Formats: sequence, structure tokens, C-alpha cells
Amino acid sequence: IEFQVSSADVNHGLGIYNNKGELIAQVQVMPNHVHRLSLNIKKPGIYQILCMEYCGVGHHIMQAFFKVK
Repeated sequence: IEFQVSSADVNHGLGIYNNKGELIAQVQVMPNHVHRLSLNIKKPGIYQILCMEYCGVGHHIMQAFFKVK
């Protein structure tokens, strides 16, 4: 999986966590740059994405999930 991430406003941190809540990968995301994070995930499951850099009032709701089959 390759994530291509960028920011339009402030610095963010993209953290990917397994179903045990363990951090398995991270990348710093800065405005006006495309950052790439490549992962080879072999274990099926639900993975969570969280912002790791305090970025403002909406920081606590910056999350997503993806499923590996």
C-alpha cells in the first residue's frame, strides 16, 4: 500500500495503528508537499489512521480506518 498525503493548512502526523493499538508506521505531513509512505501489510485486519501532530481544534476527530483482507 502506498499512501500519498499532503496538507493544505498546517503540519500533521499520519500514524497507522494495528488492531492492538500499536503504531506500525508514521510520516510527518507538511503543507504544500506530497509525502509518501509505503507499507507491506501481510496480516489481515482493521487498521486505524490517526493524526499524530496537534493541529488545532479538530485534531481529535482526524481519524480513519482501512481493512486489509
